Amino acid sequence: MATLVIDSFLENVAANPERLALACHDRHLSYAELLESALRIKRLIRRHAEISSRIAVVAADDSMTYAGMLACWLAGCAYIPLNKGNPAARNEEILRSAEVPLILASAAFEAASEAATAIGIPMVSTNENDLPEPDRRIEQVTADDIAYMLFTSGSTGTPKGVPITHGNLAAFFASWDADPTCRLSADDRVLQMFELSFDLSVQCFFGPLRYGASCHVVPHRGISYLNIVKILQNERISVAVMVPSVLAYLERFFSELQLPELKHSIFAGEALLNSLTEGWSRCVPNALIQNAYGPTEATILCYIYDWEREQAAEESENGIVPIGYPMMGNGHTILDTEDQPVGPGQEGELCISGPQLTPGYWKNPTKNSEAFCNIDVDGLPTRFYRTGDLVATMPSGPLMWRMRKDFQVKIDGHRIELGEIEAHTRAFTGASLVTALARPDADGHPVLALFLEPGRRSDRELRDHLAKVLPVYMQPRHIIRLDEMPLTASGKIDRSRLIEQLV
Repeated sequence: MATLVIDSFLENVAANPERLALACHDRHLSYAELLESALRIKRLIRRHAEISSRIAVVAADDSMTYAGMLACWLAGCAYIPLNKGNPAARNEEILRSAEVPLILASAAFEAASEAATAIGIPMVSTNENDLPEPDRRIEQVTADDIAYMLFTSGSTGTPKGVPITHGNLAAFFASWDADPTCRLSADDRVLQMFELSFDLSVQCFFGPLRYGASCHVVPHRGISYLNIVKILQNERISVAVMVPSVLAYLERFFSELQLPELKHSIFAGEALLNSLTEGWSRCVPNALIQNAYGPTEATILCYIYDWEREQAAEESENGIVPIGYPMMGNGHTILDTEDQPVGPGQEGELCISGPQLTPGYWKNPTKNSEAFCNIDVDGLPTRFYRTGDLVATMPSGPLMWRMRKDFQVKIDGHRIELGEIEAHTRAFTGASLVTALARPDADGHPVLALFLEPGRRSDRELRDHLAKVLPVYMQPRHIIRLDEMPLTASGKIDRSRLIEQLV
């Protein structure tokens, strides 16, 4: 069995207590200091919660927030990050659903405080000046214990809890380590740019702690993309996981940005444009660039693609880089609309199997029966997760992500590939952030809308060009220019907020 993350961290504390573990805007903590802070917070947790409880942690960018997540594990509990962008009503839904007995907060957070008051649970400060003496008894956790639980949007409007066990997390890191080019060393300095409610934050914080490396947190204050550049440069980051949207904002700096110490650059969370990746590759001449994919339900990442200029140019589709091949231990099948395996090169829904799969949505048997299924593999029933992502296997072997199943659009009987509209728009306008989507009009007929940045081409020029390269039924009715694309907490383009602009 793979070593649990918490055990690796404690081994590194013992071996190298003075080595830097965590760098935040407020404080830098060594391995020994991080453990000491976590043990002080652990005493707070044990005053209010039993072992195996689920503890809410207000997601901030300071050192005590990160120590609080670690403290939950030391107390034998799981942590649930509460995004600071959540309204009080959503926080209340999460707290009630997960039966949370306690909220940890390093600073005031009104929406969490209101939710705590509404359901009658304490919200305690993890400010260093408020902490008690450390509780040095470390509770043992097992592979089956929940490490963290993230809440994703539900189609009914109620957030779905996705519990990830310590065993799931250990399986992910074992899979990651199986590729020697991915494995960290104690000298690595790892960027952490993600909101804690996004699972890539787990990789970027706990990953370094497994190896004796250091995690460097991007502060929330100021312009986030400029903060990323400053930390990449000033803290000599060697490993960076980022969402592809970052490249669209950094593109203006490509000609002057040089990051020779970055050795591993990973992109995940949304489609990666090959043109932007080419530009980025000149900024990171010594880096292995990879595109990765994985749903929350399959613990962070489970597919990976090594980007190489010539090969990626051949294998990209509509300017999008493939998601690649399954990481060790992960299996998949691609099913058509009748739940039958598709033929070579045909598109279907990606279904994933393996030890990284969550045990299932938290107390949601209906959703579990919809999202998980058993499929015979070599005569044995094997549990699979239906991702809702449409993919196809490229002739050369890697998987290509096409779209979300629920983004499929049909107009006048024609299936619309929104990615094709976006690709033609990017190629003609030079814009990087482009999103095509559809919503029904008053009569229930789907209407296409195209969102993009202001650019060199006028709307009339763009319409004339699209009329030459796309059939009539693929022409967008609306072209909307935005100075800034709305982004989710995880840095992805927020399609729901774009749709709201069409109402």
